[in-house]
Amino acid sequence: MTTFKQTLLDDMTNVFMQTDEFGELATYTSPAGASTLNVPVCVNKQSFITELTDNAGLGGTIVVSRTVLTNVEIHGKITLSTGEVFVVTQILASDDAAVTVMALADMRISPRGQRF
Repeated sequence: MTTFKQTLLDDMTNVFMQTDEFGELATYTSPAGASTLNVPVCVNKQSFITELTDNAGLGGTIVVSRTVLTNVEIHGKITLSTGEVFVVTQILASDDAAVTVMALADMRISPRGQRF
């Protein structure tokens, strides 16, 4: 008999994280610079986060599957297949199947006119 927990884990892997359903593959770069390719993620992009009168960046809630990557750290970078780079700002939840994080794709312009 399959348990409820196993059914949820199977749905996470076989439905939500599949690239032909809700998921996509990303590259995770740890704060130390180590990269992990083809990490299944499910991204919910949100509106731009505003600091005072400037747009600070595109916010996102990202669910990272633990099938390929077991540890997600604050300041780690998640690069989507679209080229967007999100920086992990907060870890919201973690369980056997996934890690849910808040992240920011920084859009501010540096003093030299470059994006962060």
